[in-house]
Amino acid sequence: MQGTLTTNPVNLTDAEQGTRRPSKAYLIGPLLALLSIPAYLVWLDVSLLRSTALQSFALMIAGTVVGLMTLKTDRRRRVKAAAIGTGGFLLLGTGMFFFATKLPQPAGAPEVGARVPGFTLPDQTGQPVSLASLYQRGATLLVFYRGHW
Repeated sequence: MQGTLTTNPVNLTDAEQGTRRPSKAYLIGPLLALLSIPAYLVWLDVSLLRSTALQSFALMIAGTVVGLMTLKTDRRRRVKAAAIGTGGFLLLGTGMFFFATKLPQPAGAPEVGARVPGFTLPDQTGQPVSLASLYQRGATLLVFYRGHW
């Protein structure tokens, strides 16, 4: 029969069409976005990645793109929620990162090169060491090692 349209793609029977389950591909986007958190922690030793969080932003952006691509083909409510949630996670993570990097300087913090008030602290063996005794040896460099973020 010429000019007849069929609504049965790929020649599936009606019974086969009714038993097909919807795809779970929409879960990939949020999963990628959530992986950005451990990805940041894994790469803490690489200073560029620690200070810019590039790997985390890349995963959040990839998750958002996957969510939006999935949304083009699947309009279910849960797919929309996953795409919107992943995009929201990206915006929240970006906002938090830039807010945390713009914290004000603490009041009363010494400037670089300023003389530090005297103090005495234990060294690695537990013996007390005063700053004055270090000044007597010559120029002293005081470094505050903050460890990992």
